[in-house]
Amino acid sequence: MITEITFLPVRDARKLTPSPGTALISIHDDGEPIAAGVPTDGWGFFDSIGFDDAAYSKEQIEEYGEDFWNYFNGCARKVHALRLLVMFKQIEELGFIDNIIVHCDAGRSRSTAVAKFYAEKHGLELEGDTTYANSLIYQLLKNPDTFEEDFKKHVDKVEKVEETKPSLFPLGWIDWLMGLFSKK
Repeated sequence: MITEITFLPVRDARKLTPSPGTALISIHDDGEPIAAGVPTDGWGFFDSIGFDDAAYSKEQIEEYGEDFWNYFNGCARKVHALRLLVMFKQIEELGFIDNIIVHCDAGRSRSTAVAKFYAEKHGLELEGDTTYANSLIYQLLKNPDTFEEDFKKHVDKVEKVEETKPSLFPLGWIDWLMGLFSKK
């Protein structure tokens, strides 16, 4: 049972000593590797995910329209939120993890938002300032479908984005995950 979740910057993550009772989630920029020096072995669970520390709004989706992904391509999307939710589910199902550590570059925005979401959902205390939590990933974790209608209405470029950047996930993967989370 998870009793604690912590967020911190990469400089502190490099100093961590892995523990089998701890899960480490490493957040890095889109297209970049995991930060050098962060221990990846010896954890009860380890995974990483890449998305930029930026956000967008419904108004920006409407304003940029078909050009939206030219400006916001590295930002968090539904697939990132679903992947994080799967990580949490995997950690919980292990049964022997009691602590989750989430780190990003500065430890102020992306990791803070992820830890804040998990702490609120599970009634855990969260130490540290959450003022600068990344609003986009926080919102997507709460509801992965938050912007889907706006994208369909204003951007409608899913096929074009997939043509320019190959998908890491097979077709139907997101729908399968959404079905997984809708079942209790």
